[in-house]
Amino acid sequence: MGVAVDETKESTDKDAAKVEVAKSLIGRQPILDRFGRVRAYELLFRGDLPNERADFDGNHATANVIANALTEFDFEDVVGPHQAFINFTEELLQNDIALLLPKERVVLEILENVNVTKKLVQAAVALADKGYHIALDDFIFEPQWEPLIVVAGTVKLDVMALSHAEVEEHVKTLRRYDVRLLAEKVESAEEHAWLMDLGFDLFQGYYYAKPNIVSRTRIPQNHLAVVRLLAALNQKSASIDDIEKLVSEDVSLSYRLLRYINSAFIALPQKVDSIRRAVIFFGIDMLRHWASLLVMAGVDGKPKVLMENALVRARMCERLATEAGHPDAASFFTVGLFSILDSLLDTPMETILEPLPLAPEIVEALTTGSGVYGEALRCVASYETCDWANVKFQDVDRDTIGRVYLDSIEWAFDAAGSL
Repeated sequence: MGVAVDETKESTDKDAAKVEVAKSLIGRQPILDRFGRVRAYELLFRGDLPNERADFDGNHATANVIANALTEFDFEDVVGPHQAFINFTEELLQNDIALLLPKERVVLEILENVNVTKKLVQAAVALADKGYHIALDDFIFEPQWEPLIVVAGTVKLDVMALSHAEVEEHVKTLRRYDVRLLAEKVESAEEHAWLMDLGFDLFQGYYYAKPNIVSRTRIPQNHLAVVRLLAALNQKSASIDDIEKLVSEDVSLSYRLLRYINSAFIALPQKVDSIRRAVIFFGIDMLRHWASLLVMAGVDGKPKVLMENALVRARMCERLATEAGHPDAASFFTVGLFSILDSLLDTPMETILEPLPLAPEIVEALTTGSGVYGEALRCVASYETCDWANVKFQDVDRDTIGRVYLDSIEWAFDAAGSL
């Protein structure tokens, strides 16, 4: 025993090398069955340093884990075909954040320090009725927990915090319920053998594997932009047009939304490469949950001038497409907005775009400058550097291009005014 058998690839040296520059870190620890096979991973919040446990409040930590799992990482690379155990506070469980996650792939782990209220139980029952698997973390039996035991599929016992007699008593009590028993913080072969004899179903602890860190460079996000989006989503008068505008004005929001909607979580039969189509697909309610998650996660910002430049490029590409009579102006906006991702991330554009299922024409424009999208982007970049010989786009005349550029600057400054 002591060695986890797993089909999921471990973090590579390349991943480890990224830690110094990465801002998105997520810890994972395997959960094994009685045969030593990995059945799930618990996803853990980590700060900026690997193997350093960050002492943030539960809402912030869980929001970061979920946000990272949804938009920063390829979920399959983190947990493979297995389930992900994710800690949930009382607040997060009651505000429908869990609905952003696929019920087949996650276990919602209710923390031991929650207040077992009627509202909490109702939230847990509602999620269980929708097909979500509920687990109880660091469980110590008290009568008020019984309504949650009934809806839980897994109960975790911290065998380090309990005496042998207390563990055995809990096993006896919990066997009356239809739950899997998970022993956590197992640290020796002797403990493992004893817990096997007691009939535990799942196991977790340093004896099997310490948490390892998976890292990835993330796009910095302006917190005010997310707050502004959330505020708009909570207005009764919010329209698809309004929300599309707010998301489009922030490059990191646009990136995260497109990555999320095209992820294995959503599993759409066709890719979505337009902000408008993504907004329509999710609708106001789901976008409100998503924005709430990002607000709680909280992220850093890059220099404002980079964001302003992204907005100018996006707007100008869109306007040039409209002037030239192209029907898909929204895709031109995406090209302009994403054109500065390499500067935001200090990462090659090819690496950034690889996990994003954008249309091949958009990818080619961003990586090689080819095609009609690339032509528009080249025109914009040439105007920025006063390379007048290359300031041209289809049959749009030079005066119109100049007017579009000035209008785009004004629009971008207005859009970025509160950022």
